[in-house]
Parts: sequence; structure tokens; C-alpha cells
Amino acid sequence: MFRMNQIQQEKELTDNILKVLKEQAGDSILVLERALQLTSDLHVHTIRTLDQIVAEACLANGETESSAVGLCISMDEMHCQVCYDLGTVFFSQGSSTPSAYEKAKEHLFKTSELLSKIGPDPVHCRIDRRRLDGYCQACAVLTTPSGTNELQLTTYGRVHHCIRSSNYQGLIDIFLEDNRTLSLLSHFRHSVLRELYQMAQNGDRSLEEVCFKVCSCNTVRNVLEQQVIGVRFHQLLLKPTKERIDFLLEVCARSLNLDQAPEDSKKKMAAFLKILCQSLDDPQFVFMISSHDMCMRLLKDEERKLLLDQMRKRSPRVNLSTKPLTVFYDIPASASVNIGQLEHQLILTVDPGRIRQILIELHGMTSDRQFWTVSNKWEVPTVYGGIILSIKDNLTRDLVYILMAKGLHSIIIKDFTHARQLYSSCLELVTEFSPKLRQVMLNEMLLLDISAHKSGIENAGERPPADLVSRVRGYLEMRLPAYPGGKLSSRHSAMLREDIPLRQIITEECVAFMLNWKENEYLTLQIPAALVQNNPYVKLGQLLAATCKELPGPKESRRTAKDLWDVVVQIFCLSNQHKRINDGRVSLIKHRESTLGIMYRSELVTFIKRLIDPLVLTTLISLFVKLHNIVRVCIAE
Repeated sequence: MFRMNQIQQEKELTDNILKVLKEQAGDSILVLERALQLTSDLHVHTIRTLDQIVAEACLANGETESSAVGLCISMDEMHCQVCYDLGTVFFSQGSSTPSAYEKAKEHLFKTSELLSKIGPDPVHCRIDRRRLDGYCQACAVLTTPSGTNELQLTTYGRVHHCIRSSNYQGLIDIFLEDNRTLSLLSHFRHSVLRELYQMAQNGDRSLEEVCFKVCSCNTVRNVLEQQVIGVRFHQLLLKPTKERIDFLLEVCARSLNLDQAPEDSKKKMAAFLKILCQSLDDPQFVFMISSHDMCMRLLKDEERKLLLDQMRKRSPRVNLSTKPLTVFYDIPASASVNIGQLEHQLILTVDPGRIRQILIELHGMTSDRQFWTVSNKWEVPTVYGGIILSIKDNLTRDLVYILMAKGLHSIIIKDFTHARQLYSSCLELVTEFSPKLRQVMLNEMLLLDISAHKSGIENAGERPPADLVSRVRGYLEMRLPAYPGGKLSSRHSAMLREDIPLRQIITEECVAFMLNWKENEYLTLQIPAALVQNNPYVKLGQLLAATCKELPGPKESRRTAKDLWDVVVQIFCLSNQHKRINDGRVSLIKHRESTLGIMYRSELVTFIKRLIDPLVLTTLISLFVKLHNIVRVCIAE
């Protein structure tokens, strides 16, 4: 009974105090509002300055020399504290007097403005910044903003402004920035996500990706603060896409500065990336994460290799959360069946992006296969095989080989559009790591452009662009391979020290191209003499160009025609070769192709098939007719 009386007395005493305070509240508010009208700094006396005042004998209306000394409180700090106190008082009155929220907003926003002016470490005012942000957030919601700047005084206000104006990209940028500054409360961030989810469920389907991005930002924030990852994030990852994985990696990279972050934060992020890889079934996404720069810096090579090995061992499984009813066709296939299906797609597709994606998936499933051997129709020139197969990275080696092989096949079937796409992708890939392969691809693209133009002129008959002619000249002058068995000049030897693999067919096509388009002046006068001596196609091309250039002309000017005749006759000459048999007798082997000519007859025939210029073909026909007549006479005799 005594205890109850004591509690009752305390309650009555508290009520009396509150009653007095309520009665005096109006006067207190009035005093605080008057304080905001002060325009100068305040000086508060200390014990020392009070002693000085007492010791002074002369007083003049209470003012002495010591009146302006003591503890100085700046006007801004005093106004800041008063505005905060008034704002909280008016906010508490808002439940019964809604107009009080407007006054509260005015004073609280003024407090934020003054805090920004004073700096991060005020001396005489005590403001709970988190509570102030909460008050400003509440006022922004409970009142109508008078302008955009008013909402943007605080981070919370900026968030509400973005939601109201449907500026969701701005909202995501704020959350990404906050992952480093940590100015927003986690509870507030999750409340924003709940609001967005509710809006999405009410029919705004465009907010699904916004929800995923905000959820990703919150998840990475939780990871860095060592909080539990929400179920909602795992639900969103049930249907991962390349875009979502890319954004999630971007969030991780922007939320943690690896050069300045503490080791503890790095360990948390590394653990999160490992868990993320283990939760994904698609090898392409696991490869995307494990090959990302952040993952490569946070995880050791052994850890990343272990992740990939674990992923390869996991067999594909049906996701029951996305497929409520399992039917016969939903039963997961074995890994070998999946690999076979992907290899079949790899053979059929000519899209460079799809080829790369399939190879990533295949290498994610198995590490002991060479997928450039899948089709026996994939062939690259022998001179290129060594340099391509010496690429250490298996995925890059397969990709370069297949892109080049498919490009060559596309040229054969005259599908020049796909060939150009395949070659361009291959050129972009090899440029990053091999100058030698880059020059190889440039040469092959030159051959592609020559073939494409040759195929098109049958209908159009247009001259080639100047750029193509210039590239052909550049190849003949700088990238011309010497003929096997020929002697090299010192200048040409220096050019070949670059050890760039070259194909003779490119030289043939370039020389034929120049003859077909009557670039006789260049072949006759401008091409370097050393190249003429070192390559039979250039020599033959120069003789043909000079002969055609001089036709018709006086007999004494036809020396080049005589030289051309001598070269052709040498090619068609047969040499008798002798071989000593076991008993010592000499056996005569006739009709062996002579090596005295600048090229074999079969090579000459192949080269002639590339020519289309009437004058060049007429010149060759006249030579062959004359040669045929001479041979017929010799046989008759």
C-alpha cells in the first residue's frame, strides 16, 4: 500500500511539472524565437571574467572592459542550436496542429543549412545529426515542398525527390554513393525498397529492374556491414541475366575502393563473391564473376580455380522454384549431352558473339578439351597453325582458331558479310595480346576485301576504292614473302626478321589485282627492284604490265615482250634427269618439271585463273599459241 502511494505521489508530481512546462512553453518558444533575431556573437562569462568584473571599481551601467571577454559563441552556432530546439518542439506539436509541421520544417532545414556552413565539428551546439536527418525526412513527407532545392538539402530529401519525380537512376546513384559514405540508415534503405516493391506489385512492371538494382545496393551494403543477406536478393537471382550480373559487379566495384579499403572489408567482399559464384548454375555467369578485375584482386588464383572446378562438377539441375511442375522434358540432361548440344551449335553458328559465349560455356563445363578440333572442316593455313596453337590460354586459342577458320570458309562460299564480321572480331581479340597475329589478320582482311570486290565487279564493274589500292601497294612493298628457294637481298631479309607468317596466295591476289585494274605504271616503275627479284609473281606481273604498256609499239621497244617470252618458255621447259640404279647403269627419267623456271607450270595456271583483264589474257594467249606452234613443229621434225 505504501509503495502504491509513493508511485501515485510521483505521478502527481510529474503531472504538475508537465503542467507548468506546458503553461510556460509559449513563453519559452517566444524567447527562442527572439534569440534568432540576435545579429552578433554572444560572450558568456567564465569564473575568471566574473572575478575581474567584481574586482573593477568603476562600473558604467553594468558594462566594463571585461564585458566583451569570456567564452565567445558565434551567432551561427547559437542560431543552429535554437533552430534545432524549435524544430523539435514544433514537430511534437504537429500531431494536434498540422500547421506546426511547416514551422518545424523551416527550422530543421535551417539547422541543416547552418551545420553545412559551420563545418563538421561545431564547438558549442550539440546536434544529433542522424535524428536531424530523420526529422527532415519526416517533414519532407508530411509537408508540401516549396521547391526542389528544399528536398535536396539532405540525402533523405534527395531520395524522396527522386521517388516523387520517378528519377530512379538518380535514386540508384544515391544508393551507390551511400555504400561508401554510409549516411543513410539501413532501415530507411530497406523501407525504400519495400515501397518500390509495393509500387511494382500494383502494376508498374517497369520497376522490377529498379527493385533488383536497389536490392543489390542494399545487399552489398549489408555485406560490408556484416549483416545477413536478405531472402529477397536470393529470389531475384533465381533468374540471373548478363545485365544483372554486370550491374552487381559494378555495385561491388563502386562500393569498395580496393586501394584504400581495410583488410576486413576486402575479406567480406571476397567471401560474398565466392558465395555468389557457388549459388549460380550457369558457367557463363561464374566465369564473368571470376574473371572480373575485383575478383581477380581479392581471390587468389587457387581460389578462383577451385570455384571453377566446383562449378564444373555440379551437374545441371532443374530450378523447382521457377518450374512448379516437372514434366518429362524438364529432366536435366547429362553433362556430356549438354556439351554435345553446344558443340553442334558451335559448328552451325557464324555469329562471333554467340561463338564466344558457347566457348565460355564449354570451357566452364570441361577443362580437358580442345574445341578447335570439333569439326574437321575447320582448317587454317599451315603457316598460321603454329602461332595460333601456341597461345597459352585455351579459351583464347579456340576462339582465334575457330573465328579464322569460319572466316576462311565464309570467303570460299562467298558469304563476305559474315566473313568480315568474323575477321573483325578476331582482329579485335588478337590486337590485345599479339602484334604478330594482328598483322596476320590485317593481311587476311586485305585478301577478303580483294575477293569481295572481285566478286562484286562481275555485276557492277566499278573500280576499286583508292584505299584498297593503297593497301595492296603497301602489302607488296612491305609484307611480301620471298619465294621458297630464292635468294634474299639484305633489305628484304631485314623485313622478314619480324617473323610474321605470310601466305603466297595473298601475293598472287595482290599482283593479279594490280594487273586487272591496269596499275601497269606502278608494277613497271614504282615497285622496288629487290622484290621483283625475290618473288616470281611480282616478276611475272611486272613483265606482263610492261608488255601491255608498250603494246602496240615499235619493234625496238618490245624488249620486255622478249623477256616475258623467255620467262614463260623456261617455265614450260622439261629437263631430263638421270638416276643411277643398283647395277651401276644410268636410268633416264624424262618429263620431270623443271626447276629452272621462276615457278612451276601448275602455279602459273593457278595465277592465270585470277586474271580478268582482256589485254593481259590476250598477251598470254598469244605467247601460248606461239609456244604451241613451236612445239608442234619440233615434234614433226
